[in-house]
Amino acid sequence: LSLSLSLSLSLSLSLSLSLSLSLSLSLSLSLSLSLSLSLSLSLSLSLSLSLSLSLSPPLPPLPLPPLSSLSLPALRDNRIQLNRSTGTELSITIGNVQLSDEGEYTCSIFTMPVRTARATVTVLGVPDKPQISGYEDTVQEGGKVTLTCTSSGSKPPAKLRWYRNQEELTGKEEGKDGGKG
Repeated sequence: LSLSLSLSLSLSLSLSLSLSLSLSLSLSLSLSLSLSLSLSLSLSLSLSLSLSLSLSPPLPPLPLPPLSSLSLPALRDNRIQLNRSTGTELSITIGNVQLSDEGEYTCSIFTMPVRTARATVTVLGVPDKPQISGYEDTVQEGGKVTLTCTSSGSKPPAKLRWYRNQEELTGKEEGKDGGKG
C-alpha cells in the first residue's frame, strides 16, 4: 500500500501607494492647495491539492452481483425484461411485441475471444379490420360503382378477396399500374 499526498499553496500580495502634493501661492494672497492620494492593493491566493493512492499488488476487479431470478428493464424500454435464471442462462422477454421489434438479436459471452450467437426475429403484423370506400346508398341501373377495400397493419400483406352474398367474386384483375393482371 502506498499513499502520496501533495499540497501546494501560493500567496501573492502587492501594495502600491502614491501621494502627490501641490501648493500654489500668489501675491494677491490667494492660496491653493491640492492633495492627491492613491492606494492600490491586490491579493492573490491559489491552493492546489492532489492525492493519489496505489495498492501493490492491485486488487482484482469486483465481481458483479448475481442477478439470480431478477427481472430488470433493458434498453430503457419497459416492454423488454432481462431474466437471469442461472449463472449460465440469461433470457429476454419482449411484451406487447411490435413490428419495430423485428430484427437480429445477439447474445455474447465476454471471453477471449468473444463468442456470439445470433437469432433473427420476424414479427407478423395482424391486419386492421378492412375498410370499404367508394360506395353510396344507391346506384342507378346501368351506372358504374367502384368499391375499394383497404387493409393496413398486415405483415406480410393481407390477401384481399371480394364476396357477394357469401360467394367469392372472380373476374379480371388489374394491377397497380392499371394493366390487366
